[in-house]
Amino acid sequence: EPLHTAAPEKRQRVPSAYNRFIKEEIRRIKTNNPDISHREAFSTAAKNWAHFPNIHFGLGSNESSKKLDEAIAAPIPQKVQGLY
Repeated sequence: EPLHTAAPEKRQRVPSAYNRFIKEEIRRIKTNNPDISHREAFSTAAKNWAHFPNIHFGLGSNESSKKLDEAIAAPIPQKVQGLY
């Protein structure tokens, strides 16, 4: 007999603002950095969510997206002690 049965069908949840941001941000980061690993792209996207709160809902100023582009274009720093 199986050790565990299949989970009951789960309702697909509506993606949150965070989910939509991360999905779009990973796509954008990978476009700018084709060789980046998914893990690194996700990590960068999550930091961008934390550091650029006014772009979460697509309401950000051009200034904000300019800063974001500069942050993305900057070389990715080496792993910071204690973050991983």
